[in-house]
Amino acid sequence: MDTNARRTARARRLVDVLTAREREVLVLVGLGLSSAEAGRRLYLGEGTVKTNVRNILAKLDCANRVQAAILAHESGLPSAE
Repeated sequence: MDTNARRTARARRLVDVLTAREREVLVLVGLGLSSAEAGRRLYLGEGTVKTNVRNILAKLDCANRVQAAILAHESGLPSAE
């Protein structure tokens, strides 16, 4: 298995532990939306989105939103657009 395939497989395993809502939020984070913007798209409060982002970062062992967005991309998570 080459390096890219291993990276994709690892990313998919990590993303699989997220709830459906967390995956939705992660897609929007990957598009660069703020918590407020993501909340408007998902009809959620900004605080709820921030909680989801904190949970996502913890579950994916990411230090920030950029790392989470990269992992989402590597996993093949579909974009919202």
